Amino acid sequence: GAALATLLSAATFFLIWSMLSQKLYRLPVNWIKLLLAAAFAAVVCAVGILLIPEGITFYTLAIKSALLLLFSCVIAWEHITELWKRFIR
Repeated sequence: GAALATLLSAATFFLIWSMLSQKLYRLPVNWIKLLLAAAFAAVVCAVGILLIPEGITFYTLAIKSALLLLFSCVIAWEHITELWKRFIR
């Protein structure tokens, strides 16, 4: 209950702050990419919390590390492809 209320209030604060600050200093923010990244982060967290058993075992550490690596690669995909093209030439 309290965690959900905190999440919703932080999201509301972020949205209001972003809208007001865009009036003062315009930044080119790709909102679709930002929302997709947040949704993907929520899915990765849900998988890590709900589908993987609790406790510290090699299995859980390996799966959660793989999820973190997958999330990092998806978020930085444009930069990864740029570096790949630069170093393969």
